[in-house]
Amino acid sequence: KERFEARKWRALAKLLSQAVGLIQPLLENPSGGAGGKDASEKSGKRKSGAAASAEKEGKGARVVSVELRRKFVDFGRQVREFGRKVDTMQGKVAFSFVDGVLVQALKQGHWLLLDEINLAPSETLERLSGLLDGENGSIVLTERGDTEPVERHPDFRLIACMNPPTDVGKKDLPPGLRARFTELFVDEIDGEDDLADVVRCYLSASIPPSKVKAIVSLYLAARALARSGEVYDGAKQRVHLNLRSLTRMLQYVKLMLPMGYPVHRCLFE
Repeated sequence: KERFEARKWRALAKLLSQAVGLIQPLLENPSGGAGGKDASEKSGKRKSGAAASAEKEGKGARVVSVELRRKFVDFGRQVREFGRKVDTMQGKVAFSFVDGVLVQALKQGHWLLLDEINLAPSETLERLSGLLDGENGSIVLTERGDTEPVERHPDFRLIACMNPPTDVGKKDLPPGLRARFTELFVDEIDGEDDLADVVRCYLSASIPPSKVKAIVSLYLAARALARSGEVYDGAKQRVHLNLRSLTRMLQYVKLMLPMGYPVHRCLFE
């Protein structure tokens, strides 16, 4: 208590570690029989007559329950974590390796989606190549000092998405990595029914169904004008309208409608 009130964290961590050290022999030998006797003999300390008598009388009762052992183990783990944090606060480096999303999915058999994979650094793409090397492909965590690959769960699946590298700043996947995927090309949504489903997904609870068709018609007309070069932005640059533009517009409309603005005003903004 004195160490805590004085904010002497290093001394407090040391005292707690000593307490855990005193408890540890009892946890390793829950019956408290020969293990306690051996430890006493190794330490070379002689007990008083009263202490020896009390130990002899209570030898059969020194049984640690499973629940109490679990609490002691949790307490020891918390003490060690507290000690590491104190070391970090004192300027020492203390860290532990934590599995990322990819490694967790690989071990637990989850499906992992990598969006815009072509924008990833080349170093990251190189690490993924081994993961795509057949059904048993995996990776080796050299950062942790491992020499064996991570055991791959049979249900693990890796899905990657990318847009065609036609915009500025985008690049294509290396041919060697791209060939390891099963590639499916999904064209841009042009059908009015499909676009209406997108609008209803965002605004079904905010606008009547009669306005859904009007929004779809507005988007298709504006996109046609943009592609023909008849629409420019404030910097006199050609405007590119696509499905992402439509969804962003719908998100803005959904945000503004509860504030009392009419639909046509939200679309105008």
